[in-house]
Amino acid sequence: MTAVPDIEFRGVAKRYGAVTAVSGIDLAVPPSAFVALLGPSGCGKTTCLRMIGGFEQPSEGQVFIRGQDMAGTPPYRRPVNMVFQQYALFPHLDVEANVSYGLRQARPRLSSREIGQRAGEALEMVRL
Repeated sequence: MTAVPDIEFRGVAKRYGAVTAVSGIDLAVPPSAFVALLGPSGCGKTTCLRMIGGFEQPSEGQVFIRGQDMAGTPPYRRPVNMVFQQYALFPHLDVEANVSYGLRQARPRLSSREIGQRAGEALEMVRL
């Protein structure tokens, strides 16, 4: 029996009017995999991430997270997080506080110790 992918795209396309940003994407990310989306500017990387996060809906196809179809599921109901590459960080917070912000919003609430440990692990993983 094959494990359910953490993220799966089935025939996903995204159009903005006459512009096709993503066309016919099929993707299955195995559980706990570390994946990088690489490509030139304008190839659809951010659009794919926005569809996973629920900030965009596919024009065609389906996006699944852990086997559950995310059609119509708002961003705050999805078990994923996204850090934007623009200045979406909180300038008044330090790096650790920005990294742990999402954990502080999680429900059920995590202990301060758990939040600190998870944020520390994430920062260590990217060598910050």
